[in-house]
Amino acid sequence: MFCIDTWKGGEEIERVNLPFDMMEVLKNFVKNVNEHPQRSKIQYHVTTSQRGLIDLLRRKESVVNFIYLDGPHTQRDTLVDLTLSLCLLKPGGMIIVDDYKNQMATKNTLLQPRKAVDFVVETFDNEVESFVTPEHQAVIIKK
Repeated sequence: MFCIDTWKGGEEIERVNLPFDMMEVLKNFVKNVNEHPQRSKIQYHVTTSQRGLIDLLRRKESVVNFIYLDGPHTQRDTLVDLTLSLCLLKPGGMIIVDDYKNQMATKNTLLQPRKAVDFVVETFDNEVESFVTPEHQAVIIKK
């Protein structure tokens, strides 16, 4: 398992002033990983999603079955993250993109991943299937 996060939080934490102490979140994550019986199979990387995904591609870790994207919510970042993730995904693998509408923090569509996700799904329509969850909070993409 590869976990990639900056553990700084997203733009909505600052804009909406959500009460998260991201250093505490990171400490809790590391504690949970260290207590897990399969901890030797879990790697975490404190970096941006794009740098982490490119590093995995470079290291030939390019055959994964499942990817959960809950990264930056801008359309640009979502477009790049999702495209890189498709490059890492095995045939038959699945990607879940969280915060599809991202209306919790903003009505600004530039900070909602939806258009980027829709564009990637449409662009790769001959290679992927997609399903939007009933509450439109996430999209499931199967290769």
